[in-house]
Amino acid sequence: MITVHFHKGFESETTFLSIFDITGKELYSHQVSYDSFQINIGKWEKGLYFIKVISEGKYLKTEKIIIN
Repeated sequence: MITVHFHKGFESETTFLSIFDITGKELYSHQVSYDSFQINIGKWEKGLYFIKVISEGKYLKTEKIIIN
């Protein structure tokens, strides 16, 4: 389980978080409606993943996740 935190007031009807595997396949997508939430990654394989945040149709940030 991982917890994702956003700054207060960041949540929006147009903000989305997506997680992709190393091949670019989208594994998870979530509309950000709270300042924090949890994602169950317990069944995901070990490896490198990318979290991408988009708001109002514009790319904001990409972060890496490594599952050991």
